[in-house]
Amino acid sequence: MKSKEMPQLKRPNNVPETSSRRERMKNPVEADASHLYTQQLIQALPAAIYTCDASGHILTYNKAAVALWGREPEPGKDVWCGAKRIYTMDGKVLPFNQSPMAIAIKEGREIQDAGIIMEWPDGTRRIVKPHPRPFFNATGKVTGGVNMLEDITDHKNIEESHGHFAAIVESSDDAIISKTLGSIVTSWNNSAERIFGYTAEEMIGVSITKIVPPDRLDEEPQILERLKRGERIDHFETKRLTKDGRLLDISLSISPVKNSKGVIIGASKIARDITAQKRAEQLIRESEERLRLAIESEQKKANDELEKMVVARTSELLTSNSALERSNHELEQFAYIASHDLQEPLRKIQTFADMVREHLDDSQLTEKYFNKIYASAKRMSKLINDVLNYSRLTKTGEQFQETDLNKVLKDVLSDYELLIEQKQAVVTATDLPIIKGIPLQLHQLFANLISNSLKFSETKPVISITSTMLLPSEMVNYPQLQQDIEYVKLVFTDNGIGFEQQYAEQIFIIFQRLNNMRSFSGTGIGLALCKKIVDHHDGIITAKSAPESGASFTIILPINHP
Repeated sequence: MKSKEMPQLKRPNNVPETSSRRERMKNPVEADASHLYTQQLIQALPAAIYTCDASGHILTYNKAAVALWGREPEPGKDVWCGAKRIYTMDGKVLPFNQSPMAIAIKEGREIQDAGIIMEWPDGTRRIVKPHPRPFFNATGKVTGGVNMLEDITDHKNIEESHGHFAAIVESSDDAIISKTLGSIVTSWNNSAERIFGYTAEEMIGVSITKIVPPDRLDEEPQILERLKRGERIDHFETKRLTKDGRLLDISLSISPVKNSKGVIIGASKIARDITAQKRAEQLIRESEERLRLAIESEQKKANDELEKMVVARTSELLTSNSALERSNHELEQFAYIASHDLQEPLRKIQTFADMVREHLDDSQLTEKYFNKIYASAKRMSKLINDVLNYSRLTKTGEQFQETDLNKVLKDVLSDYELLIEQKQAVVTATDLPIIKGIPLQLHQLFANLISNSLKFSETKPVISITSTMLLPSEMVNYPQLQQDIEYVKLVFTDNGIGFEQQYAEQIFIIFQRLNNMRSFSGTGIGLALCKKIVDHHDGIITAKSAPESGASFTIILPINHP
């Protein structure tokens, strides 16, 4: 704020003269010259200075004081301080008669290390360090005082900023390191100690190449050249050595550090340990490759077995396989579905083929087993064709057709005939309705639910399937359903191992497995497929279970799909 143009050191009106002023009047010429010199000296000082008499009235002040107060004192009114308002360092209003200047004059002592906040008329606040000292006459009586005000606002802001920065550096999970343009480390935070194993005492003053692997030493001069050109290096992935010899994957972000003149004098480096991330990415790539090879192997195995065992009666299947090969790029996302659905028919083919070998001399049995093989092969062919058709489906009314759920269940039970017999499973069902749906998807829905019940069982499986119409009174529990449409409620219940109810939603997420893969096989896609199918039919699927208490899946589907 600009101060008003004012006379040499000004004394407000209505302020009584002090004894020192009266004494100066004894020799007017000498006194005036001395006083004028003092005025000019104080006025020329860049520091804010003012004086008060013993009662606190402001006697004199310079331009720097007016600039710091943001105003000029009012004659006969302002005492102890020329600011509009002052506060303690914790923001509380400080009465002027309790200001450092008032205490210095009242108690006759110099005040040190005090701090106050001054407020300008426009609300601006400045942090000030006052230096008040009392004046004494020849008898030792306090006659007034002088106060020099030091504006430390910028210093405080810088101090706080440095404190915040230091706290951020020390609390960061990343290694934050500073170095000179000669690669000498100048700072090394706690995370750098944790990641690399070296303490700050071991690294500060040492070349950063101490943690650079021998085969990557050429990186450092290249980095320094880029920094000297003022370049910032973001997310540079490399490797670095720890104190105990481990090799870490590191992501570096490096910025040039400049001095007050803008000259680059060093670098600030943030190093992030991405070893675990890189390891996870590698595991994912390896898993994807193993999955791809397994799928290819299963497909080749299935094709080879079918060609060897049922060449004469599998022309339809071979045609489908040929079509599948031609459309392979469209069916990559459905490969796991094909493997999942083809498992049981293929198992039947392999089993009956073995039986054919054992009874080659019995034509009647051989014919029976070939019929079984043919039926299963035909079923596999139909599944493959259905998957091909399903890959081209979009959600339109043309794909939905009248579907007898009793027939769907019968086909599924036929697919799992051997497994049901081996596990001595008992499957019961009430009469199921005819609904408008997609037969392939409804078959997949039933197959996945029954397969889960057979698979996740440690005793003889007991599976119950019931069907009831959804009552109007139950509709209020499902606000997402259309109120003017009839729905059927299907409930699949088993006596399997069950699961914690808290995972009732998680189980419908693709590749989510709640059980040990060594104990129970599966890819973690079955229930995710169930939910996708139900969603496609504008329905709802929920699960209810408890460990060792079996599971119950409720599916609500519209009778006539809109």
